[in-house]
Amino acid sequence: MKKNIISGFEAGKRVKELLLAHPTEVAAVAELQDSKVMLEETLSEMETAAAIQQNDSKGETINKEGLQVTMAKTILRFSRRSRVKAKNAGDKELAKALSHKISYYDYNNTDAVSLARCTATKDKIKNNTAILSNITPADITEMETAISKFEAAMALPKAAISNKKVYGTDKLEELNATLDETLDDIEDLIHSYYEDTDFSKAFDQQSNQSKTGTRHNHLIIHVEDNETKAAITTAKGTIEGTDKTIETDEDGQIIFNTIRAGKRRIIIEAPSYTTKTITVYVRRSTTTEIEVELEKV
Repeated sequence: MKKNIISGFEAGKRVKELLLAHPTEVAAVAELQDSKVMLEETLSEMETAAAIQQNDSKGETINKEGLQVTMAKTILRFSRRSRVKAKNAGDKELAKALSHKISYYDYNNTDAVSLARCTATKDKIKNNTAILSNITPADITEMETAISKFEAAMALPKAAISNKKVYGTDKLEELNATLDETLDDIEDLIHSYYEDTDFSKAFDQQSNQSKTGTRHNHLIIHVEDNETKAAITTAKGTIEGTDKTIETDEDGQIIFNTIRAGKRRIIIEAPSYTTKTITVYVRRSTTTEIEVELEKV
């Protein structure tokens, strides 16, 4: 596995152990229970994909089974997201229709049954996007693509299904992205329900221990005069407890291109203005933007 995937995998395992150590907190939040299951399944599939990648040095492996797993996992991922949204929207019937487990789509099913069930769930989600506002056109396309690939593999003669690129190589980057997304969901839920507790602090430590500044965590701070709203181009920002200081650009922006995810305290200073210390929560693998107003001395 690549270094970034190993780093993410290790962080995921630490978060899994943390959740297992806090059963009461997890049980109290339904969405957190779902995310815990998704985390465990993603880590398990990453282990499987890595083993296949390691064992198949020739790059030859049967692909249909892998495509079936991909299809089932893809449908399950978006159906879980949709179920929570439907439940929160008060649509109990839709939430119930999206409450299937992985075995419904994949394990112990014939190819035809697996394909039919995944297609039906995809159509259910696609036809209810007015309610399921957390589903994007790109998500629909991802589901349709996974279904189409498996359907095409079903139609191939058995001999033609071999001599494919190793399944583990194909899957690890995708699974790592799923892992990152799942950790972000868990991060949001823990800090929403358990902010400033030992649980949330432990999560920050465990999830960020190996996922630090080299990842794509960006912070942009727009610094303005509190009265005129004009950009302050002479300000600077320092991450508290470090010597990392960035000055504003000509647009009054302080841009940290690499900053650790989690809760960060930033000291904002500018000549003729009162120094201000802010607390900001930097999300993993994304850009966080905030506005800060300074008062003149």
